[in-house]
Parts: sequence; C-alpha cells; structure tokens
Amino acid sequence: MRYIILDPDGNYIQDCYYESEDQVKNEFENYTTVEPPQPCFEPRCAWEDITQEEWLAKQPVLGVEKSEMEILQEKLGLMQQAIDDLILGGG
Repeated sequence: MRYIILDPDGNYIQDCYYESEDQVKNEFENYTTVEPPQPCFEPRCAWEDITQEEWLAKQPVLGVEKSEMEILQEKLGLMQQAIDDLILGGG
C-alpha cells in the first residue's frame, strides 16, 4: 500500500510502499494515505547564521588539485601510450 511520509509540520517528504501499516509505524511518526493537494510543491528554506569557515567545513572534500608538473607527466604518459599503440598495434 502507498503511504505518504510527512515531516513534523505536516509537509510532504516522500512516498513509500509497504505491505502493512505496522512497518510504516516502525520507521516514521507522521504518515498518511490521503493524497496531498496538487500542486504540492512549496519550497521551504532554513537559514543558518554561520561563518564562512563553518560553512566550508560542512562542505564535502572534493580532492586535492594536481600540480602543473603532475598534469604534464600524466599527459606525457598518455601520449607515449598512444604512440606505442600506433606503432605496436599497426594502426
């Protein structure tokens, strides 16, 4: 059966499908089987007063940038491999 999961304020979060209502009760506090009125999209924003350093600390780490020398060595290796493939592969 289809259940509509709600946040504590009664706003739509997601649809879920469960075989029994007991399964839904174990995972969620607020839910219903009544379809929300359409359109049901109402954006909600929560502003936090934090410093730029705190905001940056919460962001995921994307990785370390490569130095120019590492990039050039990588390109050289790829070019060498392409030349080897042409010479040894015959075409």
